[in-house]
Amino acid sequence: GQIVRYHGYPYEEHEVLTDDGYYLTMQRIPHGRDNPGSMSTSHTAEAQGSSMFCSPPKAAVLLQHGLVLEGSNWVTNLPNGSLGFILADAGYDVWIGNSRGNSWSRGHRQLHFHHQDYSAYRPFCDLCVSLWSHQPARATSRSQPLLPQSEARVCFLLPDAGFIAFSSMPELDRKIKMFFALAPITTNSNMKSPLARVFDLPEGLIKLILGHTVVFDKDELLKQVISSLCSYAIFKRFCCLVLYLPGGFTNNLNVSRIDVYLSHYPDSTSLQNILHWRQV
Repeated sequence: GQIVRYHGYPYEEHEVLTDDGYYLTMQRIPHGRDNPGSMSTSHTAEAQGSSMFCSPPKAAVLLQHGLVLEGSNWVTNLPNGSLGFILADAGYDVWIGNSRGNSWSRGHRQLHFHHQDYSAYRPFCDLCVSLWSHQPARATSRSQPLLPQSEARVCFLLPDAGFIAFSSMPELDRKIKMFFALAPITTNSNMKSPLARVFDLPEGLIKLILGHTVVFDKDELLKQVISSLCSYAIFKRFCCLVLYLPGGFTNNLNVSRIDVYLSHYPDSTSLQNILHWRQV
């Protein structure tokens, strides 16, 4: 929320409840900085020349993060380099999801976050289920869908969990106009990074290293310390290694933003999700 408001965009938070009792937080950027009621001029021109995007105005877009990430990853760059801001300025109603178990979505009707049963969930696109059927806040008892039900005016930009959702819930096909799979994982067998090779170890050893329930659980104080250290030039090269280790070296990393990236990455997820990823 602080990042979004800092750049002058409107910001909302909504809470949805899944059928199996998980509370998930969603962030919303309802419009851009300069277009509260309609799409931008540049988007009008683009829409006239292409049918590859949702029909404006005010089509909704759901941005869903991937493994060990969280919703703010869509807005951690400056507005001209963050997809969440770019879509809002283009006239879209932007919704940003947070998967169960990350730092934004740790609540449950009965289970504590660190309870083993809490983390025994399946990999799934939670929000595909929740957006049309659940109340937007914990305090309300009125069922109210967050996204439109009648017209398929919703675009999804999701990782591979979207494929799971579409295959298990055919009715989503009537409600979603477009689905963009961003960097979906089909296989990790060719990954050569050192961190990826950790997951070749026996499952028992992985649990010994990462724990039995939640992995990458950083408290807010630790995030602030990491972010502060990585803002100094002397530490930036070392801080970049945190991103290079899992994904390999890249010349496209914006090193000037490394302190911002590491204040949000990696984020918590369940060991079960990690073990599922290992099987791909």
